[in-house]
Amino acid sequence: MGNVRGNSYSRNHTSLNPDRNSDFWQFSWHHIGLIDLPTMIDYVLSQTGADGVYYAGHSQGTTAFFVMTSSRPEYNSKIKAQVSLAPIGFMNHMTSPLMKIMAFWQKPLSALLDLIGMDEFLPSEGFLSMLSEAMCSNGAGQVLCKNALFAVCGFSPNEMNVTMLPTIMAHTPAGAATKQFLHYAQEINSG
Repeated sequence: MGNVRGNSYSRNHTSLNPDRNSDFWQFSWHHIGLIDLPTMIDYVLSQTGADGVYYAGHSQGTTAFFVMTSSRPEYNSKIKAQVSLAPIGFMNHMTSPLMKIMAFWQKPLSALLDLIGMDEFLPSEGFLSMLSEAMCSNGAGQVLCKNALFAVCGFSPNEMNVTMLPTIMAHTPAGAATKQFLHYAQEINSG
């Protein structure tokens, strides 16, 4: 099971410190599909001697997979089966208010974030992480946690399992490169 670079579980680098080096954050989901996924797959195959892998991707993991299989078709034969959970290929039905705002302001926002050097988006030590397990487990706190998630992920109350909120919020957000979100904003704008 892989973790893509930049999230709270994957912040190590041989020479760059994500807290001090902007170069660490110069990637998007395109790079993950072009470089990281093939590297993970090759590593698994070399370690196991298997002739292929089963791939399950969620959200951005599906986008990166689509990038890999279209840009590096030699990897198609290394995939026995792929399962897409919450796949992202087209963004014209995106319901996230935050992503719609980012898409509307994508060009000036990109320039501003470059200017102020904001490389990491929703770091794990930010506002959402401060919403504790106790706060998200019932009452008004639960409503606040649920709506904070809806602002980022899109409003979908029928698919929200509120009993899972404490677990979800313990791992949300996990952090990402600002360029990943700006790249999705470009995709929203292009449809």
